[in-house]
Amino acid sequence: MEPYSTDDLNWRNNNSRVSREHDNEDERNVELTADTVADRDSYDTVYVGYHVWWDQAPANRRD
Repeated sequence: MEPYSTDDLNWRNNNSRVSREHDNEDERNVELTADTVADRDSYDTVYVGYHVWWDQAPANRRD
């Protein structure tokens, strides 16, 4: 899958990639860039955040 471009991330454009993925669950298959954290024990604090587009948190995927 191609990385998201600036145009892809324009959630106010109904034809943007994120808008299409929001409206169509079949288009949400986005690969993780990593599934591990190197040297996890060296962190004291970890913040988890996400964009809140459409005034809602990201979908909870369960494969």
